[in-house]
Amino acid sequence: MAISTRFTILLILISTTLCSAEIRSLKIRDDERPIIMLDDFGFTNRGRLELNISWISLSFRNNPLLDLSNNVGFFLYAHNSSRHTLKSEAATYCPPELRRDKGKDKIHKGLLLSPNLSNNTLVYHNETDPGHRVLIFVNCIEGMNVSMDIQWAMYNVLDGGNVRDYLPVGLSVLPRVYFFFSLVYVIVTSLWIYVLYKKRPGVLCIHLFMLAVPIAKVLKLVYDSTDMSCIKGTGRRLVDHGALFLYLFEFVTFFEGITYFTMLILITSGWLFLKPYLQLKDIIVLILLIPFQVIATMIQAQIEIDGSCEYVTSWFYLKSLFYVVECVCYALILLPLPTYPDNFRSRVLILRIKWVSYILFLFVFFTHFVLLFWWYMAPYKYFWFYFAAWELATLTFYFVIGYMFRPVVQQSDIEGLRLVSSYVNNNVFLSQIMFEL
Repeated sequence: MAISTRFTILLILISTTLCSAEIRSLKIRDDERPIIMLDDFGFTNRGRLELNISWISLSFRNNPLLDLSNNVGFFLYAHNSSRHTLKSEAATYCPPELRRDKGKDKIHKGLLLSPNLSNNTLVYHNETDPGHRVLIFVNCIEGMNVSMDIQWAMYNVLDGGNVRDYLPVGLSVLPRVYFFFSLVYVIVTSLWIYVLYKKRPGVLCIHLFMLAVPIAKVLKLVYDSTDMSCIKGTGRRLVDHGALFLYLFEFVTFFEGITYFTMLILITSGWLFLKPYLQLKDIIVLILLIPFQVIATMIQAQIEIDGSCEYVTSWFYLKSLFYVVECVCYALILLPLPTYPDNFRSRVLILRIKWVSYILFLFVFFTHFVLLFWWYMAPYKYFWFYFAAWELATLTFYFVIGYMFRPVVQQSDIEGLRLVSSYVNNNVFLSQIMFEL
């Protein structure tokens, strides 16, 4: 049991991501876990939880005459510290009997929500104590399996009880964060277009392709902002309102991923900077990248459809698989790295390309490890900082790459163009003379 608990906590640490408190439905079949974590939420002093137990069945292997009211039930676990201590304390043990005092569990610091477990049970709870809560189902009877169909919603009440906010404290500002960064990327896109216009003689095809990266980022951030706003107001994701939004999500996700990784592969391969065409090795890497991005998009779409939180087992496997695919894509980026300088200019460009791998490593380490650790240990009120810092780090990474590989018009390039133009004109003139003769 201890090994299973440690594995679960480790998996949560590896694959933690946004867990917005939507209106959720869950079907559980023959589950004998002592603690089933369902969802977590950051409440204000006007929080509310609605729980609908449409069907529940308890099957015993032994001791069917135990008092269920002292050993089984839904609890709202209270903890205002970090996510790490919240999950570890709630999942490490199950007491042999829940000792309650006026509904308060002295051991788990939780509130008993459903003293009577029966079909078609509606539970309403008003939370007046601000803090971070996790909804759990406790089964302290060894050998008892639980099957149930449940639906729940947690939200904060705003404006005198007329408006519901389904995003928890710490994530309620997320729609504005995404919208702000979408405006920033619009400015970045405009700035890059201006640079391309001013440096027209030095513009290569790779510079035009780099323009697609901030455009894809704008589309993804606008979608995320709209999606979070929809959850905030209705408790439902955009994909729950029709298949069109699912196709839109798949498009913007795939477009963002394929442009981002393709840009990095083309830069690290030295395409057009060092060689006018892609080598066979580079083409193979690009061909391998496309199916991996398709797989990543399908995984994200499935997560978006399920809308499940990090406590659901299938969510673990999907997120773990997604991170594996993402790591493979980052590994593919470093394969085409050129190592053979031809002249001074090539050596300078190759040095820049090598620096890209170092900067990329720092970017991935910061976003996938440092920020992930901060999110896992941070107080619930500051969860939004994780996403703001991620977008800020991505924006900084794009700025560095854009500055390092910006179009540059050199005097030697201008003279070279003049010589080529003169050479072509002279050849055309000589060809005309020979044709007349």
